[in-house]
Amino acid sequence: MGGVRKFFLEAKKPSTAVKGDVGPAYQLRRYAWSAKLPISILTDFEEFAVYDCRRRPKPADNAGVARILYLTFDRYVEDTKRKRGTSEVDVEFLQLLGYRRKWYDEHDPEKHAKGKRQGLPFSGR
Repeated sequence: MGGVRKFFLEAKKPSTAVKGDVGPAYQLRRYAWSAKLPISILTDFEEFAVYDCRRRPKPADNAGVARILYLTFDRYVEDTKRKRGTSEVDVEFLQLLGYRRKWYDEHDPEKHAKGKRQGLPFSGR
């Protein structure tokens, strides 16, 4: 986004057990933590996991440590059937990942272009 890295998306081969395999989760969290990225995503296209990468990863951590969202492909499809406009989905995704008003205010292109904030449903700080 605008030449600034926001998160890593690590795609593994379908035989990877995203939910339980320690190696890929640790690798992703280590890369993201080193890059000072708050979140990152691990997927094998059958499973989808989002990690909070603000916590320093340890080799002994299990795959569930710092995982804030886990979906399988069938749940992902079901959850997206009610999809709405792109901006609404983006806002919900950011909320789901723990972002707050401060981040969105700093990065909202419409706010900067129009000079005002749109009424977005954030539980802000």
